[in-house]
Amino acid sequence: MRRAVPSRFEPSSWRQAIADGSVTFLVGAGISAAPPACLPLAPDLIERLVSPLLLSLRLPNHVSRSVLRALAGLRPEVVADILIEHLGVWALHPLLSILRGQPNSWHSFLAACLEQGCCVVTTNFDSLIEEACRAQAIRYVPADATGCIYRIDNHTPASLLFKVHGSIGDPPAADALSRLALGIRQVGRGLSKRQLDLLRRLVLDRPVIVLGYSGRDDFDIMPALLGMPRTASGLWVIHDSAVPVVQPLTLGARRRSVTQPALQCAAAWSPLLQILHGDTISMIRLLRPHSHFGKSGHGRSTCESSRGTDLGDSAGSLRAPNLSLSALAVLYALIECRAFRLGSAVFDHLDLGTDKPTPSIARLFIAESVVLEKDGSDLRRAERVAATASRIADQVDSAFVKALSFDQSGVIARRRGHYSQALRSYGAALRVARKRSCPRWLVMQIRAHRAVALDRMRMHRAALREHRAVCAYERRVGDLRGAAKSLNNIGIVHISLRQWDRAMKALEESCTLKGRLGDSRGIAQSLHNLGNVHYNRRDFPKAEQAFRESLRLRQAAARDRHGVAQSLVALSYVACKMKRFAEASVFAARALEAHKTYGDSKGVAEARNLLRYLAARIERRSAGH
Repeated sequence: MRRAVPSRFEPSSWRQAIADGSVTFLVGAGISAAPPACLPLAPDLIERLVSPLLLSLRLPNHVSRSVLRALAGLRPEVVADILIEHLGVWALHPLLSILRGQPNSWHSFLAACLEQGCCVVTTNFDSLIEEACRAQAIRYVPADATGCIYRIDNHTPASLLFKVHGSIGDPPAADALSRLALGIRQVGRGLSKRQLDLLRRLVLDRPVIVLGYSGRDDFDIMPALLGMPRTASGLWVIHDSAVPVVQPLTLGARRRSVTQPALQCAAAWSPLLQILHGDTISMIRLLRPHSHFGKSGHGRSTCESSRGTDLGDSAGSLRAPNLSLSALAVLYALIECRAFRLGSAVFDHLDLGTDKPTPSIARLFIAESVVLEKDGSDLRRAERVAATASRIADQVDSAFVKALSFDQSGVIARRRGHYSQALRSYGAALRVARKRSCPRWLVMQIRAHRAVALDRMRMHRAALREHRAVCAYERRVGDLRGAAKSLNNIGIVHISLRQWDRAMKALEESCTLKGRLGDSRGIAQSLHNLGNVHYNRRDFPKAEQAFRESLRLRQAAARDRHGVAQSLVALSYVACKMKRFAEASVFAARALEAHKTYGDSKGVAEARNLLRYLAARIERRSAGH
């Protein structure tokens, strides 16, 4: 019979629950950072993956350092997915050595917990818990990244180890890389029904201890945890090396960004979750049911021998990265973190040489055009770069690149307000893509871009048909992020049609889906559009509320500088409608500075015009008119 664990932290109660085998542990990369494992955390992991590419590109040291600093803000899975897309699974080859190590005291402790009948859920790709189990001859039931376990019935098996994102496992390396690539690509799509069902069975009504986990699994784990109506106590330990002894979370520590995932779960599960912070290694002493628990030393030589495996021999020699594809991966990673000026700096430092044109070089020019277009400061140059890509595509007879270049030309024309020209470019892109059997996703991307231009041309019904077709495709293939974006676009078209209720329904559905995916930036954008609905209905208090919430997200979790400027402009317009001209001027001035920092020349012009208008209104009011 399982013992009840009080919500207040009492080590003796948790020790007894572990001894009874009733606890589920949720652990992340933090447990593998302690020696002797010493595996890298997220920023270092990204650096180890990207550094070989930067070395091959021979960029100046200051540019390479800037790239690594910019990419450190992304999740490792996002960076790895971009590398896989452009370089194939062999881009993950460094992980085969990075993620190998010797199990530390945490791995041995968790292995002993599995022996007691506890369950462990981990997001880690490394196999150090498994190695610790083998070293101590401990049996457990494995569950792979699909949520498949050896037996599924009405009862969750005891001693279950659930590797949510998969594992590098054992050599041969080619299989390990394929498993890694599969796990990484599943992360962005959220948990499958089987994974979600298994996670619920392990977490819903069992005492849970969270260790070494950052809570940055925005697309899968965190949305699932926040949606669970838990009925048992929980303990979340946030690592803080500056606090030698683990203690309850202080008021000052609550303001730090690293504590926010735990606080979100505490709000969802309150009062069942206790949050502690401090050096987590001290937690082992507090949680051991007895002094020798998890201290088996007979398996040390086994762990050391597994660490000594020569992965290079099993994998074959690492393939030299293609320079243009490496540059392409780096540019799209910088686009993902919105470091557009840095992307242009990388492109300008590339030595493309005098070799004959290739499809990858043409795609590199398209990537630079995307960087320039999103930066918005030099759309004419973006157009010229896209034209260069189109000429190279003609020389190498690549229909895929030709369709991409036409699509990008359409995006640039749309940004410049040349909507008829944009539609012609999209039409050309679709003809090439359909005639030459380009990938289905590319056809849908072009149709989605075309729908935006149709909406701007006041062809709203046609735009709606395109967006709905794209959304249906995205749902069918499991692209939830794409479907959430399409729902946002559908809401925008309904705004154009002044169909407020339908617009709100689509935008709220978009917000819900983005919430499940943990897409803070996307939620902020959909909230901004909801604010537009209320603004157009002249419900200015509700519009202000939506714009302020969007601004809060963009300044915090979304880290969206351009979005911040957009929200500030919107709040300025709302304040102006509510006759609060001084407040509107403050918002407009802040928006101007934000647009200058971001480098959006169109936004700078809009903010300056708004400031001039407000200055005139304030002057008229002062004069008594």
